[in-house]
Parts: sequence; structure tokens; C-alpha cells
Amino acid sequence: MSAPFWTTLPGWCAPETTAPDQLCPDGRHRDAALLQDLARNVPAGYAIIEVGSWAGRSAFVMHETAHVPIYCFDPYPTGSQAEVAAHGLSPAEARAIFEQAIVARGEGRISLTVQDSAEAGRAWQGSPVGMLHVDGDHTYAKVREELEAWLPHLTDGAVVVFDDWLSYDGEIQRACADVLIGWRPVLRGYSRFAVAWTC
Repeated sequence: MSAPFWTTLPGWCAPETTAPDQLCPDGRHRDAALLQDLARNVPAGYAIIEVGSWAGRSAFVMHETAHVPIYCFDPYPTGSQAEVAAHGLSPAEARAIFEQAIVARGEGRISLTVQDSAEAGRAWQGSPVGMLHVDGDHTYAKVREELEAWLPHLTDGAVVVFDDWLSYDGEIQRACADVLIGWRPVLRGYSRFAVAWTC
């Protein structure tokens, strides 16, 4: 069996660098498996929104199992040399890789808009959102702004997935607690992600 297309894109969950305790019994990376399982359960008529896409790896992880369109938003800001060193790509290179992947393998179900995700959320007039994957700027202020912009579009039973939940000095967790009032956060025991469901 050949490797999934998403493994050819730069980013996290690379099988060759994954510790054995991060693999599911079926060989999938646990974080990738979580995204795929959640994306698979978004019902027809809804949308998946991804905030921060970089080179598109997580979008294509979800694409493998999703039955609904995936709308990705990333401003691709000009980064510092430290950012380039951390990711191994400039924002322009990451965007180009993702755009080429969408043309080659997106099957009309992944779109990328180069735009601030909070602005996109405030202007959204598309389908109700069944899943929101938050992996943009991880500061408290930006995560809060993104959540507040997208919250009105989330359906009952929608799921919000936060990347890097355990990083960034708890800023993501504080923004979640301050905005998703009445939601039940569930840490799934994965290395990077936490999930919040509606009550």
C-alpha cells in the first residue's frame, strides 16, 4: 500500500520522525488519525474550516476522510529568518506547495484563501461549520479573535480542534476558556491536539 499523498507535503506527523508511542495500531500518526476521524464525521451540508494551513499537510490529512469541503485561510505573512528556520520554508514557498497540491490532488474539495482568518470568519456566508481546525497564530489575542469570528458559524455539535494545545504558555487554553463558555473541553491524550465540543 502506498503512502498517503499528505505524507509528501512538508509538516508535522512525518512517519519517519514519529516516535512509536505516537502511532496508532494501524500505523497512522495519532494526531493525523484524530483529525481524520473528526473530519469523517462532519455531516453533508456542512464545512470544515482550517485556520492556518502552511504547506497544506493537515488539510490533506482531513481530505483523506472528509465528505465535505475544506476551506483553508492563511495570510502567509512575511516571516522572520527565525520563522523560516523553524519551518524550513518561507511563507511564499509554503503557499506555493499548498496551491500546487490543491490543483494536483484537491479534487475540488479543498480551497485556499490568502486572508486573515478572523476577517474571513466575520465575512463568512458559506455553509454552516461542522469542524474548525485552529492552527494559526497561537497568541491569546489572535486565538480569541479567531474563535469569536467563527463561533457564530459553528453548528450544534460542531467540533473545534486546536493544534499545539500544550504549547505557547497556555495562551490557546486561556482563549478557549474565555470564549467557548459552556463548551466541554476534552483532551484526547494526543501530543498536539485538544478538542472542544458543544454542550
